[in-house]
Amino acid sequence: YLYRLDSGTCGACNIELGTIFDPQYDANRLNIFTTNTPRHADAIVVMGIFTEGMAEVLKNAYEAMPEPKLVIALGACALSGGVLGKSPLLPEHYSVEIAGCPPSPYTILEAISRARGE
Repeated sequence: YLYRLDSGTCGACNIELGTIFDPQYDANRLNIFTTNTPRHADAIVVMGIFTEGMAEVLKNAYEAMPEPKLVIALGACALSGGVLGKSPLLPEHYSVEIAGCPPSPYTILEAISRARGE
């Protein structure tokens, strides 16, 4: 189960992540689902640049996740801050890094499958 956390994106990563659940990619057949709470999540997907207003939200979501905590950085902004800011987390906090602006649905699915050991 993936918990989406948008810390300040343009929306492109959100769209591409949502696309993996469309019939063309059908992430559900791979047992990949989303959840609306970090308490039920296997992984938190962080998208966007760092904004001060999201610092506590990001911290609380991370702390609410059960162990083991898998953190996925989705897109260039989450990885480096893009051209506008800085990364929401330090690189050592990320379990999986998915590069791209935005990354393609195939890239996202492949990275999640690899993180699951498939």
